[in-house]
Amino acid sequence: MKNKEKLYFLIFFIFSFLLYFNSFKIPFYFNDYHMIVANLFIKKAKFLPLFFKGYVTSVPWLFGMCRPVLMLTFSLNYFLTQLNPFSYHLFNIFIHFCVACLLYSFFKYLRKDTPPQLLFILTLIFISHPLNTEAVNYISCRSDLLVTLFLILGILNYLKERYIFSFLFYILALLTKETGLCFPFFIFAYDFIFNIEIKNLFSFFKERKRNFFYLSILLATLFYFFYKNIFFSSPIRYSPPRSYFSNFLMQSLILFLYLRYFLFPYPLSILHYFPEINSLSLVTFLSILGVLLLIILIFILKKRNPHLSFAIAWYLIGLLPLFYARLLQVFAEYRFYLPSVGVYLALLVFTQKIYLRYRKQFLSVSATVIILFSIFVWVRNYTWQDKFRMWKDVYRRNPYYWEVNYALAEEYWKRKEKDKAKELLKK
Repeated sequence: MKNKEKLYFLIFFIFSFLLYFNSFKIPFYFNDYHMIVANLFIKKAKFLPLFFKGYVTSVPWLFGMCRPVLMLTFSLNYFLTQLNPFSYHLFNIFIHFCVACLLYSFFKYLRKDTPPQLLFILTLIFISHPLNTEAVNYISCRSDLLVTLFLILGILNYLKERYIFSFLFYILALLTKETGLCFPFFIFAYDFIFNIEIKNLFSFFKERKRNFFYLSILLATLFYFFYKNIFFSSPIRYSPPRSYFSNFLMQSLILFLYLRYFLFPYPLSILHYFPEINSLSLVTFLSILGVLLLIILIFILKKRNPHLSFAIAWYLIGLLPLFYARLLQVFAEYRFYLPSVGVYLALLVFTQKIYLRYRKQFLSVSATVIILFSIFVWVRNYTWQDKFRMWKDVYRRNPYYWEVNYALAEEYWKRKEKDKAKELLKK
């Protein structure tokens, strides 16, 4: 690593912690209570093996999630500071910093002709983007930070032909969150776009080490499904919140909604109200056409602009689990964290020529964006610090959830404003 890059990484470190310095006192929210606060399993060492045997938390209805690596990190936090949120936030910010460094290294390896200064600017934008505040501030979202970390490490080691390390990081990703299953798709997308040609298809699959790696990934994936089915199958069956068709329509639209929030990250909220869609409309039809167009572009750009092709593929693959998993909360800001790697790669492709031609203007605009984003993040962290401020902000934007009404009513009750609390509970 060159001295200049060491300086860049030091700046990333300082910038990350300065940006989120006012987040250390943010309290626990939502899933934090059953994952951490009320979870007996993270509080005693004798319970740690249970994380590998189908248990995540002492709350029974969450039985079925396979996340032992994530839960071990929460156990470490509890060992260090018990239920003081400080170490939990410190850990999340540090992972965010590590992901930023990996993003820089990953893009540098993918596009060797990219000026380091442009990579530096892009990484600062990633660190300071307000859409990442939920992933960093919401402690339970560590799963998305960690799985992104392990997946980029896995891909980067694969590109450098360090197959053993790549395989190990895939296993860690699987044991962190189910979206780790995106890894084989990322690998195949990369090889399809950069390595596989019809004329050399046979020679590509003649390489023994790569073939053994592919076989190992396949066997590990099959074993994961078997392991998850044996130890992590939930005894409690629940009705999905919507049909697959409805979920497909909604996620097709949300796929582009994330891009809107990337370009203009306002208004942000821990809960976003999204009406259920059960029939095809003009908007959903255009969204589906847009998704199909993106898929077609992967093939069209394969030779003309392989990096942009791979960026689109990464974004779609990163969101693919949401089309299958019919989650209760259909749209959440933290779910953009992994797919955003593809968006930043596309941004790098689009801005490289602009940077080389109009460097001074580009630096001025980038500095302005980073400063504005940083201010927004600090303000957003301030909102997260106080539950009353947070729930009042959520209620103002999305007064449709009973959870929000209940949470805000509870805060009013604590403030001795019982009439306002009762009024909210009646809704």
